[in-house]
Amino acid sequence: MYRIPHYYRDQGAALLEGSVRFRVTSWNAPSSFQHGYDLLSPSGIPWQVTLPHHRLHAAQYMLASVISWWRRIW
Repeated sequence: MYRIPHYYRDQGAALLEGSVRFRVTSWNAPSSFQHGYDLLSPSGIPWQVTLPHHRLHAAQYMLASVISWWRRIW
């Protein structure tokens, strides 16, 4: 089994309203993507990280890094 990351968004949704999901395929080839299925969470819905969620954590990490750096130089 292979897991291929991909960007997913609902039809009609804005470009930045999507999420990162993993597609499970039988073989590691782009042609197998359409025959695969999205990795599911224990509750049965597709596992995903929404773009706003990802951006929030990236911003928190960057802020923590800046604060850490600032404390070292003062």
